[in-house]
Amino acid sequence: MKKYLLGICFISLLLTAGCSNTPTVTGRIDAEVCSHYSEASGKIIETPVSLGQEVKAGDILVVLDDTAAQYQLKQAQQTLLKAQYALAQASETIEPENIQQSRNQITIAEQNYNNAQAAYALISNEYQQQQQLYEAGAISQSALNQAAYQYTTAKAALTSAAAQVDNAQQQLTLLQKKQTVSNQIRMAETDVQQAKNQVEQITDQLADYVIRAACDGTVLSFSFHSGSLISAGTLVADVSVNGENYWIGYVPEQYVKQLHYGQQVTLQTKELSEQAEICYMDVKQQYAPEEFQHSSTRNEKTVKVKCRLSADSAFVPGQEVQLNLETL
Repeated sequence: MKKYLLGICFISLLLTAGCSNTPTVTGRIDAEVCSHYSEASGKIIETPVSLGQEVKAGDILVVLDDTAAQYQLKQAQQTLLKAQYALAQASETIEPENIQQSRNQITIAEQNYNNAQAAYALISNEYQQQQQLYEAGAISQSALNQAAYQYTTAKAALTSAAAQVDNAQQQLTLLQKKQTVSNQIRMAETDVQQAKNQVEQITDQLADYVIRAACDGTVLSFSFHSGSLISAGTLVADVSVNGENYWIGYVPEQYVKQLHYGQQVTLQTKELSEQAEICYMDVKQQYAPEEFQHSSTRNEKTVKVKCRLSADSAFVPGQEVQLNLETL
């Protein structure tokens, strides 16, 4: 008879310790998580915080290698200087000296391009060899990633050098056509504005190489470690939001009519009791997930309920806590 009565008590409910007859539902404390994604691609060179560490909004979580972006910025700044120089030149009468200077710029740009092309060819060949070695199992993924990174940087340098040659040739063409001063000024002004826009764009993108905490909280996870290569859009770290913890549990359907949004309910453990506010109830009845099931409640219909804890709650994420149904 005693076993029979205990079986009835356990249907859809969990009894608190100490043989109490108070009906409860066991749930779990969950944290509001702020996920941080990378907006740039590159190699992680620094992770100044560790798992479990408290952080403030704006604290640095991850730093990516921005060498390639810094190189692009310098190239864009040089392009801007050249565009500004061209604008100044366009304001003057076209002289033979201007033609010669333009030819000299082409010579310099072509030499830079030849150097970049030679470097690209060498690194491209090395990258192909590294791929073959990786396929043969002779080198690690990390070594292959490093070779790929060098290849990408060399390719970008070659593209930039080619653009410089093209710009220099176009400038000479403009001079040789002996366009009117007014036309040259308008074109030079456009080039300056485009170069400024490019510098501003790259400067803004450099901020993406430093991933900062978006909220006050605790570092829950890192998806990568220092030295890893990641792509834009990759999840990098999760931070739990301070003061945003919730109780989540599955309440038997016979108690649902006693619940409503904004209702204050009692959450408890053997040592602690707190008030929480119902902030979510699923409209669909369902069987509780396996981790919330017990032998006596496996086949019982329930409703998922979420309660917001107070900012100073003593309950911690992952802790099992009971919802007191007697106080509803």
